[in-house]
Amino acid sequence: MAWGLFRAGAHRVRVTSMGQVVGVETDAILRRLEAAGIDTETADVLVAACERGFLLAMSEKEGGPEA
Repeated sequence: MAWGLFRAGAHRVRVTSMGQVVGVETDAILRRLEAAGIDTETADVLVAACERGFLLAMSEKEGGPEA
């Protein structure tokens, strides 16, 4: 569920002036998880894990230092 909501909102990314993706706007995702009955702390952990995986994948795709 968390990944599905994350994917639906992942188009709202934060980027540097050089165009590198550095994060995702997660407020709406967190609100939806909490509305589904997931406590705030657990929702934060789930969304953070999704964001880390997304950023790692973007870094690998772009040939960043993690690749």
